[in-house]
Amino acid sequence: DRRSNINYKQLIIYGPAGVGKTYGIRNIAVELKIDENIFEKQTVHTVFHPEYSYYDFFGKVMPIKDKNSQISYDFLPGPFAQALSKAYKNITKQPINPEKVILVVDELNRGNAASIFGGLFNLLDRNDIGISEYPLNIYGMEAMWLRNQIGDSDLSTLKKYSKKTNFEMYDEENKSLKIYIPDNLSIICTMNTSDQTIFSLDKAFQRRFNKSFKTAQNSINEYFKDDNIKIEPK
Repeated sequence: DRRSNINYKQLIIYGPAGVGKTYGIRNIAVELKIDENIFEKQTVHTVFHPEYSYYDFFGKVMPIKDKNSQISYDFLPGPFAQALSKAYKNITKQPINPEKVILVVDELNRGNAASIFGGLFNLLDRNDIGISEYPLNIYGMEAMWLRNQIGDSDLSTLKKYSKKTNFEMYDEENKSLKIYIPDNLSIICTMNTSDQTIFSLDKAFQRRFNKSFKTAQNSINEYFKDDNIKIEPK
């Protein structure tokens, strides 16, 4: 789907090691109209590995010691929750054409992607305008953290933005929040095809992503494009 590929909602960049898969994401950011000066601010980066879990990815409740050495428990957001929060905040600041956010997942197949995404997997199904087709309930401290990040007054803005009118984003009685991936959040992954210590990606996961193969030749041509130098194969 050419249109989806241009929008870069969900993309896997794959190829051998050292061809500039991660570096090339900066060029994608330019196409998404993310200013180079705020690239780091609008990007959340993580790297999968064999011990990486859903709780590392979304976030987890951890004991925190304050300055008086008192222990309390708080939700520490992972990369997915951080990226979602950034995207939501950008929508509440500017509902029309909000600033884009990129969640970068390096080494996608070095972790068990299906297990790491867990229930977030359903959010990867996006409708024609790039918003999750099926919202997901989160509960407890993770719901409270994200609600506090958004602010109660802005929950209605996000509800309207989702184009869904049949749910309340926050359920006070059950302390649950319905979340969705908005169209200003792109998930861009890199995958090394030459590494043997990898997990396989099932077809259901793969079909929710566009894919782009990157070779050394592609990388060289991209690097020298401003100098009008092109490397052609023999």
